[in-house]
This record gives sequence, structure tokens and C-alpha cells, in this order.
Amino acid sequence: MASGYLTVLTSTPNVAYNGGGNPLTIAVGPLASVKSFSLQSFIVAAAWRSNLQLSLVGYRGSAITYNLTMALNATSKILLPLHWDNMHRMTFATSGGTIAGYANNGTQIGIDNVCLLTSST
Repeated sequence: MASGYLTVLTSTPNVAYNGGGNPLTIAVGPLASVKSFSLQSFIVAAAWRSNLQLSLVGYRGSAITYNLTMALNATSKILLPLHWDNMHRMTFATSGGTIAGYANNGTQIGIDNVCLLTSST
């Protein structure tokens, strides 16, 4: 089935996605040996919509340290070089967009080639 999942697919056979269009969170737990992480880059595309809004927020503790909102399409992928360092949590949230003519119409995104570094200090 044609979709942005095929558009974003760079390293076969899988892509990550936000199930049901719900917010997606990457986080370190309080008992984990990993104390923080850095998100260097990833490839992303909307799964079904045009001009889907993707909001990324990075946190250190409860403080917002990074914030970015951008528009995505299902017909083109974006390599996003963030270099967001020393985070405890990061959220991906989607909203809006317009119907792009695919079989589905949700606010899901596809993500591939995530470059994430962890730190134990």
C-alpha cells in the first residue's frame, strides 16, 4: 500500500511510527544505567497527510531544552540533523495536515535511521 511509510523507508525492512497518531516519547528511566541521551539525526515523513505538523520537544529534567515544529509530507522524506544533547526525555507529537489521497488518513509519521547516543554519566 502506498504511503509515507514507503517514502521514509531507508534501511529495510522496518520503520518506527507513532501508533494511532499518538505522541511518541523516548526517555531514560530513573533506575536505568543510561543517564541521558543525544539524538543526532533521523529520517522522517508523514504517513498519510500533507503538511502534517510534527512538534519535537527535548527535556533535561522538567526543563525544555529543545523545541522544533515542522511540516511533513507523505511524498518526501526529510533527514533531520538535530544534534540535541544531554536529554532525559523527548516527545514527538503530530497534528493537522490535509488528506493526501491515501487509503488511510491518520496523523502517523514514519521514522528511520535514528542516530541516538547514550551516556551513563
